[in-house]
Amino acid sequence: MSDNYISKDEQNRIKFENFISDLFIKAIEKGTAPWTKPWTNNDMLNSLARNPETGTVYQGNNQVILMTQALANGYNDPRWLTFNQAKAAGGIVNKGEKGTMLKKMIYEKEVEKLDENGKPLRDANGKVIMEKQDLEKPFPKYFYVFNVKQMTFPPEHRYSKPLENKVESDQKQIWDNLDSIENLIKDTGVNLVHSGNRAFYNSGMDMIVVPEKNQFKTQEGYYSTILHEMSHWTGHVSRLDRLTVVRKGTKAYAKEELIAEISSFMLCVKHGIGYNLENHANYVEGYLSLLKDDKNEIIKATKEAYKAQNLISKGSQLKILEEEKIVLHSVAPIDKEKILENTDKIEGDEVANSLMQKGAYFDVNTNSFYVTKKTHDLEKFSEYLPREINEEKTLEAQEAEVKKNDELKNSEESKKQDLSNTDSTHSDQELKNRAKSISEICELEEVKSAMDRIGLDNNLKNDILDLFNKFDKLSQSKDKTDKIDKSNDIGHSRGR
Repeated sequence: MSDNYISKDEQNRIKFENFISDLFIKAIEKGTAPWTKPWTNNDMLNSLARNPETGTVYQGNNQVILMTQALANGYNDPRWLTFNQAKAAGGIVNKGEKGTMLKKMIYEKEVEKLDENGKPLRDANGKVIMEKQDLEKPFPKYFYVFNVKQMTFPPEHRYSKPLENKVESDQKQIWDNLDSIENLIKDTGVNLVHSGNRAFYNSGMDMIVVPEKNQFKTQEGYYSTILHEMSHWTGHVSRLDRLTVVRKGTKAYAKEELIAEISSFMLCVKHGIGYNLENHANYVEGYLSLLKDDKNEIIKATKEAYKAQNLISKGSQLKILEEEKIVLHSVAPIDKEKILENTDKIEGDEVANSLMQKGAYFDVNTNSFYVTKKTHDLEKFSEYLPREINEEKTLEAQEAEVKKNDELKNSEESKKQDLSNTDSTHSDQELKNRAKSISEICELEEVKSAMDRIGLDNNLKNDILDLFNKFDKLSQSKDKTDKIDKSNDIGHSRGR
């Protein structure tokens, strides 16, 4: 096989990533990327790409891709179908139209359900019953969809008519969706401070600062901004460890802002609320410079954005209870009006500065740095941990060592027992084969030593040694015979 061979899966991956790169770069250049536009609650709900045949509302990257395609091509219909679905529904894809490539991960497969004897189970009609089984290693599946505006259906067909039952959010639905975002913010346990007239994430203090809600033009702007800053928050060294100290105007800064914008947009889509990042225009120039130098940066950014929104979506799993906190160091009360965006040092407090660099969390309510067993490697903070925690760690390590030794001892005992049991279960021929194998690679003294080490039963040891000696004598006799035969062969050869 050629060194340049590329598998079909790898070809599809490259094709998909190139497609996304080109799509997003063009959208940013034209100002049609969905995360660059303001969305009201109703606009968002009515624009979510969906498959009407399956009832699927697309998620994550696939949703962003389809919304980007719709904006770029002027599709004012959120319905998308595969080629075969369009055909089965009585329509055709118009000549020359290109599908939009999507990806989904396959996590399970269908297998035959077996009985206790390993035979397939069948239903009342004799058909083999299938069940789903988780895959050890999920794999990607790529497929294409077309917007209904790329298709032709009969005049009275449902897909020829404008989408019916457009969503008009009632006040209750709006509040329910906003409540879900409020709960998400609380469940992450993020430090959220309302102060000043700018929004930013302070990585040193692990704190998000946003203006008061009434300073935003819309509620969409308020929540979009918080989710944007929470996306930066996921980059903390103790979470996704993505952030570095960078200056505005650099490529690293532009990349991080792109990650946060896409991530916050995904979260708004997921929770069905409008999106309106009011200071987005400040970042566009940086995006374009970044992407024109290396179009693969958009792929990296979307992957990181997906990780960020996924971490935030886990919400309740990130909430830290008071009893879980191990307080390491307290500082003087912080003036919330004077918090800087990139505070990574506290004047005259080396302990606080060290804890910031190591990734300790900061509790703005108690003005203290802390860690938890679930979220931090306590070894990094051993010099700051309370004595009882270090003693507990030492005890846990000792118990783990004892457990490991016990398991090793039990394993050795099990091996000895298995070997001992072979005394009554192995045939003479099996013992002869074992002796032959041993004699071919070992000296007699090595065999004795090995059997002593593993604790073989004395009867079995004697049988093996007896067979070993017999086979060794036979081997020596055979060697002599071979030498004589070879000598004769040589004599006959010379005599010719």
